Amino acid sequence: MAFYEQNGFTTVFSTEQQEKDYRHITSETPLNTRLMYYDLMLTIEEYR
Repeated sequence: MAFYEQNGFTTVFSTEQQEKDYRHITSETPLNTRLMYYDLMLTIEEYR
């Protein structure tokens, strides 16, 4: 997670519990991955 966050990726949900609720996963089940996105618009702005 730290690698992705350091390189500009952001989680879609602020907490793991929110993501579990969205994905209909029980609270006891660990998340092996997280939904993330990278804002390409920020990259475009840097090159203008």
